[in-house]
Formats: sequence, C-alpha cells, structure tokens
Amino acid sequence: GKRVIFFGGRLSRDKGSTPLLHALSQVKGAVPNVLLLVVGNPKTWEGLMKEAGVRKDVTEHVRCIDWLPKEKMRAAYGACDVVTTPSLCLDTFNLMNAEAMANSKPVVGTCFGGTPEVVENGVTGFICNPQKEEEYANLLTTLLTDDALAQKMGRAGRERVEELFSME
Repeated sequence: GKRVIFFGGRLSRDKGSTPLLHALSQVKGAVPNVLLLVVGNPKTWEGLMKEAGVRKDVTEHVRCIDWLPKEKMRAAYGACDVVTTPSLCLDTFNLMNAEAMANSKPVVGTCFGGTPEVVENGVTGFICNPQKEEEYANLLTTLLTDDALAQKMGRAGRERVEELFSME
C-alpha cells in the first residue's frame, strides 16, 4: 500500500541525501503513503538524516536497510515505483540509473555528471537539479501519482538499456 522511492549506494552528503530528504518532506504532502527505501549503511544514513535536519514526520516515511546481495536488489527494484539518483558530485556513470531502467523503473536523476547521458529526460525519467527542491519534489510526485507515465517511462528505459548498454 506504499508508493516507494528507491535510493541507494554509497550514502554520503555528495550523493544528494539532503535535497532528497527535503524533497520527501514536500512529496509526503501530495502522496501521504510515500516511502523512501534506502539501501546502504544504516548508521551512515542516520547521520545524514540528522545532518539534513529532517523532522520526525519525514523520518516516519523512510526505511533504510543494509546492503543487499545482487540477487535481492532485483526484488528491491521490483518493489519500488521510482528510482532517484540526486548526486551533487560528478558521477561519471551511476550504475543505479541503468539498473533501474533495466528493471523497467523510471528515474528522477541529477543534472550533474553522467546521469543525463544515461537517463533521457522526459522519456526514461526526468533530469533535474536536486538542489531545486520544489522542482525535484514535483517530478517525484508526478511519477508517484501518474502510473501510466511511470510505466511508459519504465518501458522506454528498459528498451534504452537493451539498445545501448551491455556488460561489454
């Protein structure tokens, strides 16, 4: 019964934890059953939430679980509605974008680094500056409330991964 945003990896300030948590504060107003599922080090995440100054009414919408083995990551992608990669650093190829798309999930990704080369804005998800928290929150809300659009972008993402990316 939850609408799930998936975020994970090496948890740190430069991966966009603060803008994500601030956006979640806005998203929960429009999507009261939203859940942010975080995969990574729970102790690190706890510190990042404190640093971001999030209130209890926001933390109630967050679940952080420890690292998952590769085979269980597929279940995590299957359980989510949208994947987000709000990095503020210049990730060259954030693998989470390609994994999300391979699992037919739309992505709301950062404008910084290589994400715009993987996620096609308006087609396989949305690209934004996560520091523009209202815009970021609106894009997450759009995909959480428009199932047809989310599914269409998810399918387009899967096709893009199959066409452009391989283990080679």
